[in-house]
Amino acid sequence: ALDRPVSRRLFRYLDRRRYRGAVPQPELVVPLAELAAELPIMRPHPSLQKRTLQPAHDELQRDGFLAAVHYTKQGRSWVVRYVFGSSSGAGASTPTVG
Repeated sequence: ALDRPVSRRLFRYLDRRRYRGAVPQPELVVPLAELAAELPIMRPHPSLQKRTLQPAHDELQRDGFLAAVHYTKQGRSWVVRYVFGSSSGAGASTPTVG
């Protein structure tokens, strides 16, 4: 089970967006500002947003839902690249939410 509220919200967000039709994508790229607004993370600076997300990333990686998380600066903003793990494919077990 996912222990943190941010982990549960992030899992739901990523799980909804990783599919194109019925096909799961191996990765997803999201602007950090968009992710922070959607979850929501009420921290104004990217460094604080990343710090807030880190425990959720650790938890989702530990459960196998995520294989990796990468931050990249693009101009003045940041993007997050999520690489899905082996337990995030069709028919695989997913973390228990709630």
